[in-house]
Amino acid sequence: MQLENVIPFGRSLDEYRQMFVLTEADLDGKILSIADGPASVNAELHAQGKNYISMDPLYRFGAKDIEAQFMRVADDVFQQVEETLDKWVWNYHPTLAP
Repeated sequence: MQLENVIPFGRSLDEYRQMFVLTEADLDGKILSIADGPASVNAELHAQGKNYISMDPLYRFGAKDIEAQFMRVADDVFQQVEETLDKWVWNYHPTLAP
């Protein structure tokens, strides 16, 4: 795996809750997440004392390298989304605006 070929993209705990219909009981169990990229869900759940383990080949790289790669590809990714707006569901994020 080469970082130059990876598009790091992650989601928040709230997004995971909605995507996977996670309940409090689910979050109180042991969760193994595979290939969740630079998602903040792990940090958010660990801050709550939850047992959440993330595994992703991306984690062989340091945070600064992952962030730098995201910054290198972000404009291209957002441009591709803008060009295909009708192919996305905009229920959670109503626009591309931060």
